[in-house]
Amino acid sequence: MEKFSNFENRAERGEEALEERLKEIAAELRESDIDVDDFCRIDMEAYEPLYGQQVKKDMYEIKQREKKWQKEKPNKEGKQRKRTNGEKMEMFKTALFHKAIGKNFFVLRSSPFDDYNNGIDNVIVEKETGAVVGAFDEVVAKNGKTEKEGKVAARNTRSGAFLKYGIGAAGAKATKESNHHIPLFYLALEEKELNDAINDFNLSEEEFSELEKELLKKLAASVKEQAKLISEIGMFKNKTEDIEKFQTALQEATE
Repeated sequence: MEKFSNFENRAERGEEALEERLKEIAAELRESDIDVDDFCRIDMEAYEPLYGQQVKKDMYEIKQREKKWQKEKPNKEGKQRKRTNGEKMEMFKTALFHKAIGKNFFVLRSSPFDDYNNGIDNVIVEKETGAVVGAFDEVVAKNGKTEKEGKVAARNTRSGAFLKYGIGAAGAKATKESNHHIPLFYLALEEKELNDAINDFNLSEEEFSELEKELLKKLAASVKEQAKLISEIGMFKNKTEDIEKFQTALQEATE
């Protein structure tokens, strides 16, 4: 029983450290005029000048879905519901990629609307140009099984990803806009890999733990493999250079 309790405490400490790191990243994003919440999610309310009352309608839709799907019931200790593996994956990957490529790229989470409606979890934006390099749909696999690969490939051949609450650039200033025809990648980790990484989450902005290095190499290899297929799709030809920069930054971080 004591061993199980220690494991739970370790998991809670890991999540708390991850939360603190995301708050720091969110503060950096806001300094660059990118409106996000404390967990690096794009802030939908900041888009009211662009979409007007539609923002409130979209937010209401999301709340209704969350009530239906999650039913936000407190657990026995009176705390909020535990995060799903999918949520933890988004948070961890945001922190890991920021550590790896944050010098040249913004790494942020999509708005709840784009997460639920457009299947986008994370967005990578090149700092210099404001170009949206790619969007990511993450999954926590069990026993190596995931159906994402085929679905993501099909979306890329049709139209790519769409981000309603997106980002652009006007000179050095970030702008709010929708983004069309975004290359979509999927990233998968095993449930145990994810939980172990969060349990031992390293708050350091520069140093990777051995497990973080291992997982980053795995994700970088997956991106490289998918990028080959994406480069062959006509509508993404104008994204080739941006994707190559992203790949190079990931590769350098693993060396």
